[in-house]
Amino acid sequence: VSTLFHFQVLFSLTGLPPGPPPLPLIGNMRSFQWDMDKVFLEWKSRYGRIFTVWLPYPMIVIGDHKVLQEHVVKNGDIFLAKRNPEQMMDIIAGGQYGLVFEDNNIVKEQRKFAMKSLHDIGFGSAAIEDFVYDYALEIARRWKNSGEEEVDVSENIMRAVGSVIWKLTFGIDLVFDDPITMEFRALRQAIIPLLANRFMMFIELFPIVRKFEFLFGNPESKLREAVKKDHKILKEAINISKRYFNADNEPRCYIEAFLAEQKRREEAGISEGNAF
Repeated sequence: VSTLFHFQVLFSLTGLPPGPPPLPLIGNMRSFQWDMDKVFLEWKSRYGRIFTVWLPYPMIVIGDHKVLQEHVVKNGDIFLAKRNPEQMMDIIAGGQYGLVFEDNNIVKEQRKFAMKSLHDIGFGSAAIEDFVYDYALEIARRWKNSGEEEVDVSENIMRAVGSVIWKLTFGIDLVFDDPITMEFRALRQAIIPLLANRFMMFIELFPIVRKFEFLFGNPESKLREAVKKDHKILKEAINISKRYFNADNEPRCYIEAFLAEQKRREEAGISEGNAF
């Protein structure tokens, strides 16, 4: 009881929401598992829909859709300046890049461009709705034809979701059973437990430990190999988009919009900026 009281005082003094009691230096890393849904749902039931996790520095977890919509989606700019997993980003992206983990000119310019481009290519439009509807019908047809057989509902849904994302991003129409969607998903699923590995969290606090990863089963090397395969699939898709890109036509996908903007800036003799 005394220990719990001390932790309640700690959270109160730091102005942080309550959460699982952290241990010195390692925080909640010992309690963390790669099955994050299970862990977070357990903590949510115990500490509420907003709680603090120490991995090893404090991270605020929002476990409620309405709160997430109100504070992160509608007021997302407020949450830009988050502490970033520098060591992890160095491993998976070669630095602090991307639309999520940074608050710098690259991210701000890229995010603004992404929102405009997605709107221009029809994200949220009736055309996309028809495309999604067709996949929904195919899913229902397959479930209906399965008869008495057990059905893994997630597989067909993931195939459809993956195909829609591929279409919006690369302009590539995939047949429903194209293996690329499940291959890419399997890779991402393999990367998640590697990212949640305690070694990966520990190196954020003590980067020097990366030199001794062999003592921990080489998790960084395994992560790099998985990321390499992941990037190979993305690069092949980008090359297909480049092959069929025509600057005289309206962009059909995000990659074409990106290529068109690059070409426009080049021809106008203006700087490509930070994002291009």
